[in-house]
Amino acid sequence: MVKINLLAILEEEGITQSRLAELTGIRPATIHEMCRGTCERINLKHLKKICDTIGVCAEHILHYDPYEEQDENE
Repeated sequence: MVKINLLAILEEEGITQSRLAELTGIRPATIHEMCRGTCERINLKHLKKICDTIGVCAEHILHYDPYEEQDENE
């Protein structure tokens, strides 16, 4: 299962979802979906913008655990 750790990173950095949207030009709804982990796919250009803006690597935002199963409702 792939998890998105964006919300935790933003909280650590003291950046709001709204501020990240302003800084990156990404729709607030898209940022919100990523933070909640409800997005079905991630635009690689968006991921790069986020990484560049908050100064982290994609590996910090995305976490893959091959042993954790995805919720059946997802």
